[in-house]
Amino acid sequence: MTYLLKKYIFKEVDIVCKDYITEGQCQQDYKTKNRRKEGEKIMTFDSLKDNYLQVIKEKYALFTGRSGRAEFWQFMLANFVISFVLGLIPIVRVLSGVYALAVFLPSLGLSVRRLQDIDKPWQLLFLSFIPLANIYLIYLLTLEGTQGDNQYGADPRA
Repeated sequence: MTYLLKKYIFKEVDIVCKDYITEGQCQQDYKTKNRRKEGEKIMTFDSLKDNYLQVIKEKYALFTGRSGRAEFWQFMLANFVISFVLGLIPIVRVLSGVYALAVFLPSLGLSVRRLQDIDKPWQLLFLSFIPLANIYLIYLLTLEGTQGDNQYGADPRA
């Protein structure tokens, strides 16, 4: 029985193929183990930008309904990057304050909808003002939403 000990690079992941008779078996095994699940989405710059613009334009001050984890965290990531870049440039630091005021309502609405997705009341947002209790709030925001409809509306994944 022959063994291959070759290093293959598949999509930025290094794997070592050993205990395989042929290269084809190694490649097939890698592709089978690392295949994305059906319907699983990958975050791209375009999806991040589209999600950010959707929250800013279409859901500016929407406090009803539910929003999923992806919508929430993609918006927060884009918001963080924009705030960071605006804070770095000394000339546009005034714009940083204006930007923070402009995204306050969308961020608040999105946070309320995210809590409603996990079937929690919006009043839990006040935990963000209590030291160490805000860690629990971050934990809540990372939880998967309730399956199906809840008292706040339809499932955002449906």
